[in-house]
Amino acid sequence: MNSRERILTALDGGEPDRVPIVPHVGWYASVVLGISLDDFIRESMIGPQIPGTGYIPTWRYELESYSKLGADVITWVRSYALAAKETTRESFEVRNDPKGILVHKTYETPKGPLTEEILSSRQLGVDNRKYLITNPEEDLEKVEYVLGDASRLDFEEYERARYQVGDKGIVAAHCNSPMVFWLTMRGLQEGLLDFFRRPATVEKYLKMFGNWLVDFARACGEYQVDLLWVRGTYDGYTIIRPEQWERYLKEPLTKAFKEAGGVKTTYFLEGKCARLLDLVKETGVNCLQPIESPPQGDCDLAEVKARIGSDICLMGNISPFELELSSTGSVEKIVIDKIRAAALDGGYILSTTDMITQGTPIQNVVALVGAAKEYGRYPIGLPS
Repeated sequence: MNSRERILTALDGGEPDRVPIVPHVGWYASVVLGISLDDFIRESMIGPQIPGTGYIPTWRYELESYSKLGADVITWVRSYALAAKETTRESFEVRNDPKGILVHKTYETPKGPLTEEILSSRQLGVDNRKYLITNPEEDLEKVEYVLGDASRLDFEEYERARYQVGDKGIVAAHCNSPMVFWLTMRGLQEGLLDFFRRPATVEKYLKMFGNWLVDFARACGEYQVDLLWVRGTYDGYTIIRPEQWERYLKEPLTKAFKEAGGVKTTYFLEGKCARLLDLVKETGVNCLQPIESPPQGDCDLAEVKARIGSDICLMGNISPFELELSSTGSVEKIVIDKIRAAALDGGYILSTTDMITQGTPIQNVVALVGAAKEYGRYPIGLPS
């Protein structure tokens, strides 16, 4: 099997020739490829935000890194709504900041301007200095213009990525969940407080973006992308109760995964999400990641496999911190434990739960890939 076939088979819940190996490279590509992290951030994170600036998309760095490591490839690309570009004029100002590089964005919409400030740095990653939504009651219609019509997406960058990846893996179209959209655009603190201060307004935003997500998924299905990847970074946090998840997220996610029209779907649900597994299963999603163990999460991989693994492909469960701090020799045991817990009967993709940390010895990542290739072949046979 080639990598593309291998990953798609696992996403279907089947047994490929071996367990797909997709450690989350992200910014760690700078280590694999010997590029300074500052250059990586400037070229792949800042460049896309400034029209006319030459830049190297993150997926190109990831593709080169996966190839060098001998791993399989899952990378994702943002697909923007064409209509947003037709109705909203964007302007940018880039400033040096003591902590990094600050990008000031202004969106001129027919309903008035919106602004945000994003700081990119090696210490903080990407951090908002000013969030897009500052006056929720007044900003709703402006935000709708910034988002644009999700039924009309620009797949140009996606197509470039898919062409370059070829049979080495698959390319995902990326979108936030309604909760992540709200808390990312409003800010975590203010966004959570607004559930108490202005719940009706918050619900309008969540419903608006839920409808946008469904349109996005339908467009991805019509285009037949490889994978629809929905980011639920905040959805599994204990601040979101199961009844809130069911009220605000279950319906739009279920509709989106259905409207994807046969396209494979993945839900990235971070945090302590064991209490949500049965609800997630009911959405019809194909794959769940990253399945974090304590202390970041509360999931035991073998228990999750027994509970929902016959219906949903599982991806992840290797802590990047554990990978960084382990000896190279002990990485093999980590891999064997994950394969034993989740790979039997198929439907498992071995991955880290988040980006590999910058301090991780490259030898540990090489050892991870090597051990997964040795012990992950089907039929699975592991040392006792």
